[in-house]
Amino acid sequence: ADNDTLIGGDGIDTYVINNGDGHDTIIDDGLNILKINGKIVVGIFTRVEGTNSYVFTSDDRNFTMTFNSPGKLTIDGSTSVTFANQTSADDFANHDFGISLTEPPDDAPAAP
Repeated sequence: ADNDTLIGGDGIDTYVINNGDGHDTIIDDGLNILKINGKIVVGIFTRVEGTNSYVFTSDDRNFTMTFNSPGKLTIDGSTSVTFANQTSADDFANHDFGISLTEPPDDAPAAP
């Protein structure tokens, strides 16, 4: 479980992260692929009302992650990914790494 720095090249790169891999940093831009525990991450992270955290839950409800702006995706207590070139939620506006960030619906409950 080393803390690694992963540097992408031109084109679409695939980054494979598994629980227990440590706290890694990705230096890359654009429409890359993020694969966590064997599943490609594609979807919308919704901001938790009143916080800077964004939550994504897969359709099967077995995979939940929290994105804390700026640029850190926490997978579990021993595994995270810091996106060095994405320093705010706005940097994911073009769906970098298959991630879209959105505001909560108007009727969402506020965070405790």
